[in-house]
Amino acid sequence: MAAHETGLKVRRAAAADTDEMLRVIGQAFGTPERPFWDCRRELPYLFHEGRIGDHFVCEDAGRIVGVIGLYPYDFRYESVIFRSAGVGQVGTLPEYRGRGVMSAILREVCRAIYEDGIDFAWLGGDRLRYGRYGWARGGFSLRFDLSDRYLPPPPPDGAVRPLDAARDFDMVRAAVYGAGSGILMPDAELRMRLSGPGMGWVMGGSFVVSHYKREDTIVLADGNAAEIATLLSHHLAHLRKSNAALSRVVAMVGPHPTPLMRACY
Repeated sequence: MAAHETGLKVRRAAAADTDEMLRVIGQAFGTPERPFWDCRRELPYLFHEGRIGDHFVCEDAGRIVGVIGLYPYDFRYESVIFRSAGVGQVGTLPEYRGRGVMSAILREVCRAIYEDGIDFAWLGGDRLRYGRYGWARGGFSLRFDLSDRYLPPPPPDGAVRPLDAARDFDMVRAAVYGAGSGILMPDAELRMRLSGPGMGWVMGGSFVVSHYKREDTIVLADGNAAEIATLLSHHLAHLRKSNAALSRVVAMVGPHPTPLMRACY
């Protein structure tokens, strides 16, 4: 446990902290439209029993007032496996903002990254805020904005089915572990990811999976490029049923040539 000049104390979370920690995160990421964010529902693979200790909590007089997650993952780039970690859920109770909570936890997170021998870690979000702690942009990805003009016609009814987490797990896992680069998510967590929010579609031997928050954004796909393009068209048509004004679907693609990249080009 680390104590700071503000009187705040930072430590790793324990199982007994789970409910309070989830309440803090839920309130920290609340909005007027959604006062409480159910992070366990949207990110089940980061809040199961085995992941609780991957969070750091900040206490004030025994009360948890801030949380940050540091999630270790193996990351493969071609034939090299790196020990990496994602940093997320950087949350402070609204009434404690501006009192050094985030700074106190981030200092301990950065110390843990070094002491645990992590090769690299990533943290998305406000560059002005996190840049003060040494975080900078790194790597790159390609974003394709695809409208009807660039997509084939939607497939006929019955040609596409929803992705099923159990039935299609082996196909998705093979794509994750066969990619030229990317996070090697453990099987149990990959099953949780596929069972959680977001959408997936299958056509023939191909599939696409959308982002858990942004359903208009495809983040994983594999198979035949022509089938993937048709699945993108199907996904756009499906989303238009609830949002007729939607004009495009987005595909996020990593640096290596993949069937999804070929479909987008």
